Amino acid sequence: MEDITGLYMSAIERHFQGERTISIDEMTGIQATERLQKDLSMRPGKVAIREFEYIRHGTQSLIASFDVATGQIIEPTCGDTRTEVDFALHIAIVNHS
Repeated sequence: MEDITGLYMSAIERHFQGERTISIDEMTGIQATERLQKDLSMRPGKVAIREFEYIRHGTQSLIASFDVATGQIIEPTCGDTRTEVDFALHIAIVNHS
């Protein structure tokens, strides 16, 4: 844990020396939904109304890489499924960017 924390703590200093610290995270099972009806905006004396019913369009997986020193997203990957192959391909893309 100390090694990883040290990398994050020194990321800015190493950035100015030309080294990049990249963090990769994935979020699986993101619900792809769409509201059945459009939201109704606030009106004088009325609150905004949001329909609770929705249409499901399956799930998505997101793999994102960001530069720890700058906070900039380097390469997001979004797709229908997540496999070890997807993760490996994402890492290969990041290494070439």
